Amino acid sequence: MDIALTDEHLQLQRTARELFDAQSTIAVVRQQRGRQDFSRALWQSLVDLDSVGLTVPRELGGSGAELLDLWPIYVEMGRSLAVSPHLPVTIACETLAAAATTEAHRALVRGMARGEGLVIPATLEPSGEYGAEGVAISAAGPVGDRRLTGRKVMVPFAADATHFLVPLRETDGAVEIVVALVEAGREGITVEPSANVAGVPVFQVDFDELAIRTDDLLGDGDTAWAALDRAMQRGALLRCAEVVGAGERALEMVLDYANARSQFGNPIGRYQAVQYLCSDMAIAIHLTDLFGRSAAHAASRHLPDARQLAMANAYGSAAAQHIMHCAHEVFAGVAFMEEHDLHLFTRRAKYWELDLGDARYHRDLLTASLAADPPPVW
Repeated sequence: MDIALTDEHLQLQRTARELFDAQSTIAVVRQQRGRQDFSRALWQSLVDLDSVGLTVPRELGGSGAELLDLWPIYVEMGRSLAVSPHLPVTIACETLAAAATTEAHRALVRGMARGEGLVIPATLEPSGEYGAEGVAISAAGPVGDRRLTGRKVMVPFAADATHFLVPLRETDGAVEIVVALVEAGREGITVEPSANVAGVPVFQVDFDELAIRTDDLLGDGDTAWAALDRAMQRGALLRCAEVVGAGERALEMVLDYANARSQFGNPIGRYQAVQYLCSDMAIAIHLTDLFGRSAAHAASRHLPDARQLAMANAYGSAAAQHIMHCAHEVFAGVAFMEEHDLHLFTRRAKYWELDLGDARYHRDLLTASLAADPPPVW
């Protein structure tokens, strides 16, 4: 399989780099840390780039592109540490495109493709479990008058959300998990900011006797949860692209330092221990890129991709930590200082490492895929 990016992808990547270089400089990233909002100017630029609805079908107002077409944009997003609701909105768009049951749902997708409205998935609960096992909250009461009480955590950009996608346990019927689409301003929803090491806008969302109407539920049967779960796996792959971009920039910083910093009469880059750390970074970045593009190609060609997605996401999650660990080993104590830029990448990488499933979760998915569909014997 040829997994190289096309000339069109490379041009898109250059355009994205120009955009982020202009609007998401390190100075801007520093100013953004700890804030609970995001740059509307950058968001509008991403809308103008036609990237928000890139993977949305044309009949729903999108471009009908494939997952691979987002890869170069997310590499540059990671390189710049841009703070944007692009990923949660992409996950929501793909979920709604697959599971919309009303014209209102479809109109919402069309609006999001134009940059109107922010539908944000609220999936993780205080247990910290990912996937179906982590969904514990449920709506009690008769059909048509159910009430939801519970909590979702680490919900990105919740303060600016217009709607939430909320997976919950079904208390009656054969369906295990349903997904509700609820307006963010509805009575019974409270949003509180959550402190985090990355300094990105994430929130705790509490539901207190929130009314869940029948028309709030997406899909038919297990369709909605299957769509949301798949969209999150694809979203995790885009996190891998961000790891690649951030890793490439961190490696550039490390190489510059290793050539400039002298010890015992030589640049430290001449010493084998430092060379090993640099090569480990390069290998981890390269493999994350290869695994990621391989999975994106499979998904874009509509081939069976569960195994490739799980493999890429598991490796990318672990690589997020390993790349930055090696970088700090080269810089030593100086990179832990607030004035240094590397810690900004390290903090963000810690968030990426755990967001949308950690390495163990994705390895479990990979194991399940191998057990369910044994690989051929050559």
